[in-house]
Amino acid sequence: MSADLWAQMPKLQRETIELWQSLKHAHSRSVLLTRHSIRVLQDSDGNSGYDLPLTDEGRALARRYGEWLRSRISFGGAISSTVDRCAETVELMTDWQAKRHDWLKEPGAFVDANPEVTARFFEAGHHVFARELLGDQLPTKHSVSEAAKRLLSRLFDEAQAASPLLAVTHDSVLAVLFSLLSGEDLTSEQSWPQMMEGGVLLFDDPVIQPPGDLIGDHLRHPASNSSIKSAIKSASEPSINPADEPSTSQAHRGQLIFRGRIYRFSL
Repeated sequence: MSADLWAQMPKLQRETIELWQSLKHAHSRSVLLTRHSIRVLQDSDGNSGYDLPLTDEGRALARRYGEWLRSRISFGGAISSTVDRCAETVELMTDWQAKRHDWLKEPGAFVDANPEVTARFFEAGHHVFARELLGDQLPTKHSVSEAAKRLLSRLFDEAQAASPLLAVTHDSVLAVLFSLLSGEDLTSEQSWPQMMEGGVLLFDDPVIQPPGDLIGDHLRHPASNSSIKSAIKSASEPSINPADEPSTSQAHRGQLIFRGRIYRFSL
């Protein structure tokens, strides 16, 4: 059964989980942030959208992967995008009802419901949109680094100490966030996150930044790709957040495990 499972799963996903097992006790909070399972590729008109469901193969894969994971990792909670296929992936993997969040929906985590930017997401396509986000070429409310920091804050707040969190989201969210944290370019067809592929965020104990502190260079291994380099820059002024938004006074440091490799981040 195990061999058949890994024949269907993305390459190096098993190595990622095994690395997590070897490191998880050194970190108080950890999150498995993964893409949903295999979905229907297009509707009858040839379009892609939020309403496309998981396939029977995708449902079976999520259930078997979840069984394998739960025999090794004791999850304390599970959250998902508001899109049904993400919530169903959670339910199949854990037998729990998913707690749904708009900020895990694509491209919401990075655009703050800006209609102009959301329209660009559907017009340009995932790969072009991700590259434009990483280059801060879109009229978003926050820079891509600041938006990523806010996403990390939300994930950190959802995770419980010593109780790993499962979070199911979409490919474009993973591509942008993991590109920033790893310094790798994950926006090409070849490097794009696959269905049921995920990475693990291992958070260090939080560091509180004084008001107005600049966001420093947060990659130990800077990317050679120019679009990603341009996205890694300091915020020019402190952010003022409404009460219902995540605090950005807390700097997040830790490790990302993705495709069998470990990347140190500080954001």
